[in-house]
Amino acid sequence: MFSPSNGKGAFAQFGFASASAFCGLLVLICGLLWQDAWADDNPANGPNEKLLSIMNEVRTKAGLASLKPDKRIDEAAALHLSEFVKNQQISDQFEGEPGLLERLRMAQMPSGAAGEIMLRAKDLDQVPGLLNSADIQKVLLNPAYSVTGLAEVQNGAELFIVANLVRPLQALSPDEVENLVVESLQQSRRSAKLMPFNVVRMRQLRGVACDMAKKDSLKAEPVNPYVGYVGAPSNNVRNFTFTTFDPGTLPHSVQNAGDDPKINSASVGVCFARSKTYPDGPYWVAIVLYGGGALQR
Repeated sequence: MFSPSNGKGAFAQFGFASASAFCGLLVLICGLLWQDAWADDNPANGPNEKLLSIMNEVRTKAGLASLKPDKRIDEAAALHLSEFVKNQQISDQFEGEPGLLERLRMAQMPSGAAGEIMLRAKDLDQVPGLLNSADIQKVLLNPAYSVTGLAEVQNGAELFIVANLVRPLQALSPDEVENLVVESLQQSRRSAKLMPFNVVRMRQLRGVACDMAKKDSLKAEPVNPYVGYVGAPSNNVRNFTFTTFDPGTLPHSVQNAGDDPKINSASVGVCFARSKTYPDGPYWVAIVLYGGGALQR
């Protein structure tokens, strides 16, 4: 079983309401408590080095780099594993469960893209044969994925396995990160049952974002979307600046503005940079939402 995602499907599966976030957090806590309870009686539980070695051997033969383990992804995999065992069937998302990208986000591992492998086997010796499935190899042999998290449990006569493969945000190009922000904007529009934004590429916004990082400040001169562009000018222009470690989520102020039917166009600029305030380097984001349907010359 495989479940690749570039973010679109998962974003469509969760909302931004606090109630949804709470329910998702509750599911995560229950999943991790289940894993801990099982681990008390099964000391061998956890990321299995042999399983990772088997997966990496397949990738090496295909000329790909080995996957690196990440404990945060283990948590996301463990969450899905608990539902896997409970439901006794393979599914990329069970009822009441967050989608893959949301599970990774909840585990503090926001990702640009991710895939999931689910296996039922008698033991680990049977796994290499199962990995030969064409569907599974679409995930396992995806060169974009570089880190992984694993969870497994013996339930009766069967071994249940969940592997999450991830493309970290840091591996994304600026264009790809900006697309994540745009998709979040579009999700907000879909939730409000409005037409999607007309997305206008405005490269100067990336410069605005990088300038904020250099100054270590979110203060920036508002951008007029009609300078250098043609279209019907509108007074409905709203500029937003913020920092985030997860460009797949938006501040409520941006979400609320995106729900305004008088606003129909959006431009986004993103810059990853460290600063004195943010030594680990967040994404600095500049967004302009406006009406009038401006089009690039």
